[in-house]
This record gives sequence, structure tokens and C-alpha cells, in this order.
Amino acid sequence: LVLTLGCAKSPLSEPEKLVEGLGGASPNDFFLVLDQANNAPEIRDALLKGLTHRNPKVRAKCVHLLGRKKDVTVVEALKPLLLDVDFQVRIQTGRALVSLIEAKLIMRMLSEAETPLPAKATLVAGLFQEDPSMRRDPEFVNWALDSSMAPALRAFVFQTLQENYSEAHIDPSLTESNPEVKQRLLTESRKQAFRAGGDWEVRSSALALYASCGGSQTVE
Repeated sequence: LVLTLGCAKSPLSEPEKLVEGLGGASPNDFFLVLDQANNAPEIRDALLKGLTHRNPKVRAKCVHLLGRKKDVTVVEALKPLLLDVDFQVRIQTGRALVSLIEAKLIMRMLSEAETPLPAKATLVAGLFQEDPSMRRDPEFVNWALDSSMAPALRAFVFQTLQENYSEAHIDPSLTESNPEVKQRLLTESRKQAFRAGGDWEVRSSALALYASCGGSQTVE
């Protein structure tokens, strides 16, 4: 790192160069130094500046690092990246926010009409990656089954629930810990799957969710 930075002093004395290195040939080396550094203001400021870097790899790694440092003061700076043009940046942002914000505040963001639909989808993806137990949380399920939700978002939520409820990817003991939630998902997804005239994407993802919860795939 000393050779890469072109100086004999500590790499941490020039955090901007470390951030720039996140987009280079050996990004993991720079990531490790920044990850192990304390949350000094100059480190945080360099990472925050990296959120607007032209290279999406730098933006994604800066988001990841900020999430790992558990500094809740960066939450507002991270929110706009839920709509970043790069997929990996969006995913890292969703995961970082979920790790920094209490579950009830994430649910508030999901419920607010002001939160753009793509941002909600990113939050759901991050939520399931960081805290899979939320799929059995009654408040989250109430939101997921809200009939006023936009069809595109609802189809995505059903698909995500299906993937996480699949018997191949879930610990059966966790499923049994809240059978009421699973039964509600089974009942409501069946209604949506077999609803005449409903949105095709919603019906398709609801049918897959219904099957993952133990329902029959035979269409009535």
C-alpha cells in the first residue's frame, strides 16, 4: 500500500487515496485498511465523498464500509443511493440501511407514499439479506399483503417471500416458530394467485409463494 500510495507515511493519513484505490486492481487491500480503521472524521468524510464517485465499484464499497462502521449519522447520505443507476450500489445501500436503522423505521420507510417504489424494492431486498427473520414478522407481512400496493412492487415482494420461504432455503424450526404468519401467507397468496382479472405478475409470484408455503399448484 505504501508503494501504491507513493509515500512512506501511514496510508490512513491520506484516506482519499485509499478510497480511490477501491476502484483499482487490488480493491480488497484498500477495503481492509479502511475497514480496520477507526471511525475518525477524516475516514468517514472520505467514504462519504466516495458515495458520489464516478466508479460504481467505489460507490458500492464506500456504502458497504459505512454500513459496517455502524455510524447512524450517515443514514441520510445513504438514502439517495437506493436509486443509484448501478445494481450493486443499490443492493449494498439496502443492506447498509437495514443494518443501521431499526426495523420499525425501515417499515415506516416502506409504508410512506413518498418513498419511491424502486427504493422500496431495494429496501426489501436488503431487509431479507440482512435480517431473514423479518419474513415471519407480522408487521412486515401486513405490509406485504396490503392490497393498495403497486402491482410491480407487490409481485417483487411475493417473489422475494417465495424465495425465502422455499423449503430448500429455510430452517424448518424457524418456520414453525410462527405458524400463524405462514398460514396467513398461504391463505392470502392463494387468493391472489387464483384471483380472476388480477395482474399477471402478481398472480404468478403469488402462486409460487403459495406453493412454497405448502399449497397445491393446481389452478382452480
